[in-house]
Amino acid sequence: MGDIMESNNSYGVVYGTDNIYTDVSKTLKGAKRYATNHSFDKVGIRYNSGYVCKVVAIKINNKWKGI
Repeated sequence: MGDIMESNNSYGVVYGTDNIYTDVSKTLKGAKRYATNHSFDKVGIRYNSGYVCKVVAIKINNKWKGI
């Protein structure tokens, strides 16, 4: 049996003038779904669920665009 690569990243919504990040999902797709359902337009990632977060997608004209 081979090794299974498991991602420990967390995905969340980014909002406000201070770009506040809040975890919402373990997958990018889940975070985009949550953001769409709750009227957010930016999705971010926390690599290895650490302290650093980065915006990875922005909703423009009702379409998600990767950054």
